[in-house]
Amino acid sequence: MKKILPITMMLAVAATAFTACSDEEEDIFSQSAAERLNNISSIYTQRLCSSPGGWVMEYYPYTDNENEVTGIGYLILNRFHDNGSVYSFMRNTASYGTVFADSTAWEVITDMGPVLTYNTYNATVGFFASPSDIIGTSSDESGKGYQGDYEFVMVDVPENGQHIMLKGKKRGLYHRLTRLPQGTDFTAYLDTIDDFKSRMFANNARWELIMENNGTRYNMNHLWRGNPTLYPEGTDSVTTGWREPFLITLYDDQFHLRFKDTLMVGDQQMEQEFYYSTDEDCFRGMTNNDNIITGDTVSRFMLTAINKGYNWQMTRNSEMSESVKALYETLYSDMRARSYNLSNIAVVNNTSKELCIRLAYTYNRRSSTLMLPISVSRNGDTVTFTRGETPETVQKFLDLFPSANNLVDFICQQLDAQPATTRFNLNTIKVVSKANADDWLIFTLR
Repeated sequence: MKKILPITMMLAVAATAFTACSDEEEDIFSQSAAERLNNISSIYTQRLCSSPGGWVMEYYPYTDNENEVTGIGYLILNRFHDNGSVYSFMRNTASYGTVFADSTAWEVITDMGPVLTYNTYNATVGFFASPSDIIGTSSDESGKGYQGDYEFVMVDVPENGQHIMLKGKKRGLYHRLTRLPQGTDFTAYLDTIDDFKSRMFANNARWELIMENNGTRYNMNHLWRGNPTLYPEGTDSVTTGWREPFLITLYDDQFHLRFKDTLMVGDQQMEQEFYYSTDEDCFRGMTNNDNIITGDTVSRFMLTAINKGYNWQMTRNSEMSESVKALYETLYSDMRARSYNLSNIAVVNNTSKELCIRLAYTYNRRSSTLMLPISVSRNGDTVTFTRGETPETVQKFLDLFPSANNLVDFICQQLDAQPATTRFNLNTIKVVSKANADDWLIFTLR
């Protein structure tokens, strides 16, 4: 009995296990693999068509981030229809700033999984997949082109999702689709994106942005190119930097900056996507709000630019408060009365790298400048300019035009240095008197 009982129990357990496995197999294999793929393809087709406003695709043609043509990202807008047609639209540097638009066929096919394919030539996606030479580059890309994809494995397609994630079948790059509101006008959408980018990322910007990611600070430059260089603060961009393409999209009434890649630094994953906070004038991380992208401290950049050979200039046409405008106009009129023409006033370094206020003017068709030495101190966003010893030639000018002292005195005081528009674009800065906030002017970087 001692031997029979264990055997009986084992047979009972085995029978139970067999029954459980049989039930499980019926649930899993109630459809064939082909039927399951066809079913999921039908579902994904419906989900693509579920956005009447369309989708914006963050498209990256090739893997080489260093390449400023094939390695950067492009926005392609799509509106998928249940009759098997898709309307695609783009206007970017690849299309030479003109509109490429096309209505072609599309389908979700089964190929070891659901695959979105543009199965007739499409003037947007197909353009990047064409092997033709790229016009306007110094190299010959014949036989390669942009090396992009036109078929995409559908990696993540949630029901009623804001995003759909695709993966290029050939290149293996990820491309995200973001749902657009019903009634979205594709031209207006791209206009809004372009306006934001031109306001935030000026061509040939002479300043860098700051990114704080997981407690580490990085510098970022050349964002206007679409593939900025990132490098840890305090290091050299040439030896430690890398290119990181990004794209700007607009959804949920916010602008989003999303990098092409998800990067690991040590054992930490860097933030990939940021949203722009209008109130704070910075980008904040979608997963961690403490991760930010922001502009440089204005006062620091103001002095750094001067030391790099640039100057901060005001002219008669500069924006300024009524009080400062009155000071400028008085000096301008006084000089005109003696046949002098005031060109501009600027804060600069002279040839000896000494900080000065420079007055530029013409007299008898000859251009001249006067340099009044000043010193500066900085505390946070406050700069304080102080007059130095006045050279004899400058003193003669001040004696001839006493009203110049009033403008000099406005500059030589405690001033709050603020962005004129945004910390991301410091081509213009606003300086405001600490003594009277109604007295201000806007300097332009020259």
